[in-house]
Amino acid sequence: MKRKAFMSVLVLALVSMIFILSGCGTITSPSDTGYWFSKSENKYIPFDADKYNLDEAGSYWYFTAAKDVDTTMKVKINVDDHHSALYLYVNNEQVKSETDLGIFSRVYNLSLKKGDELKLHAFWVNGIAAENGSAFEIYMITMSEDGKDYVLTEFDKSTTR
Repeated sequence: MKRKAFMSVLVLALVSMIFILSGCGTITSPSDTGYWFSKSENKYIPFDADKYNLDEAGSYWYFTAAKDVDTTMKVKINVDDHHSALYLYVNNEQVKSETDLGIFSRVYNLSLKKGDELKLHAFWVNGIAAENGSAFEIYMITMSEDGKDYVLTEFDKSTTR
């Protein structure tokens, strides 16, 4: 009888440990893209001079907000404001950059709700630049929470520049 009780307690303890340890694997930090976004993907559409697809050509990044949050999103990307541009859309509505930090940088004050769809679209503004262009690259995305800025490690190219 004691052996049966001991085995029951041991099995219960092991099952509890498995649940605890499996839950630990899903914890994310504010520097993880998964902390802010439940879904993240990107695509590149090259410019085709024959079709002159300037409106849809460029690089796209899609995100789905993972939680309700008021945040400041800072994006550093290789757009130059002369031959190329970057637009942010939240639920298909364009959001203007709050601060002009010069080329390569955009700052957006956002009030996101869980499930909001974000789209970053980097594109060329004329066909000549598009013919010589390649995919755009995000150098860094920073998100803020409680007065602290967090660089998303997936988009941190600061150590390679």
